[in-house]
Parts: sequence; C-alpha cells; structure tokens
Amino acid sequence: MMNFERPDNRNDSNDGRTFTKRKIRWYDLGADERLLAASQVHAVVFAQLGALSHSMVEFGCGIERACAFVRRLSIRHQLPLSQRAMLLQHLLQGKKKVLSKDEINVEASSEKEAVEKENETVPED
Repeated sequence: MMNFERPDNRNDSNDGRTFTKRKIRWYDLGADERLLAASQVHAVVFAQLGALSHSMVEFGCGIERACAFVRRLSIRHQLPLSQRAMLLQHLLQGKKKVLSKDEINVEASSEKEAVEKENETVPED
C-alpha cells in the first residue's frame, strides 16, 4: 500500500528538504482511493487463500476442511462472492480430478489383475 503514502510538507531540521512520507489513514482516502485499496487487499487475500488451500489439500488435509477454511477467511476479509466461488470451484474441480485419477488407477489395476487371472487359468492343450 505504498502508493497511498503522500509526501509530508513539514521540513526536516537538517536543511529544509522534505524526505519523509506521511502514511494516509483509510478515512482520509477518497471514495475512488478506498475502492482501489480494497481491491488491492482483495487481490492479496485471493492469492493467499488460493495458495494456502491448495497446500492444505496437497499435504493431506481434506477437501471439506480446505473449503471451510476458504469460506471462513473469505467472509472475514469480505472477499467478493465471485472470487470466493472461484476458489471453491477450483478446490472442488481438483477433488474431481483426484477422484478420476484414482478411478483410472483402480480400473487399470483391476484390468491387470483380470488379465493375470486369465493367464493363470488358461488350460494348456
């Protein structure tokens, strides 16, 4: 939020030059600046929630728990509904991909076992 700092008009005691910047309080911002600041915070929260929820799933946390985490923090930080829905949709699509990969692996192993059983039970003439 460095772009919301403004130069201070007070003089330094050294030689009269202004080197310091004054931090602006949120209530000193105009309506447009407030919207810009909020959108910057939302962008950071969105990115962090996406990264954290993805890491939660990768480290073995359940999808339901990661979704609850995303819901709780997105509400706490007043993330727009569209961004919250995007994060949840991404998590749930990841769940479907994981399930489909596991199903493919299960089917492939079942087919291997079936072929092996057929090879074992083939009568020799």
